[in-house]
Amino acid sequence: VRPVFLEAPHDRRAWECEEEFLLGPSLLVDPMLAGFHERAVYLPEGDWQEWESSKTHRGGRVIHLTDVPLSTLPIFVRSGSLLPLLAEPGTRREPATLEILAYGAGPCSGELFEDDGLTYDSMNPTQRTWHLLNGRPGQEIQVQSDGPFRGKLFVLPATSSLPGLAGRH
Repeated sequence: VRPVFLEAPHDRRAWECEEEFLLGPSLLVDPMLAGFHERAVYLPEGDWQEWESSKTHRGGRVIHLTDVPLSTLPIFVRSGSLLPLLAEPGTRREPATLEILAYGAGPCSGELFEDDGLTYDSMNPTQRTWHLLNGRPGQEIQVQSDGPFRGKLFVLPATSSLPGLAGRH
């Protein structure tokens, strides 16, 4: 979790974002506050898609959300991102199954961290793996892994799904 100004330190508007934050490099979150139903959201440069509707917004500007219920969490996904999400939970004996969602029409990338699932020694290279994901929507995903724990906690699919999560919450 990091403030928006770390994404765009040269952009004065990013320094004015008080409530919104980035969750990793791909997700921008702007929490709703009690008593408010409208939000002015600053999106850094690039294209961003709304998590709920997949509506695309050009970044580098403020967008206005209206009639947003307090129960909704406005989340925006950076175009060009691959997001690994849980499709089927795992057990102690079977790894979880992940679904990879691609946002944007062109090349997409993402990262995924996997550790041994048993210890707190994830800084030890023998106890963890970083997976670098690259691909395009609907095509095979290229996975580059650095570490010994590929497939211990979860299984990555070979292809990416089409963009959007509407109706899945």
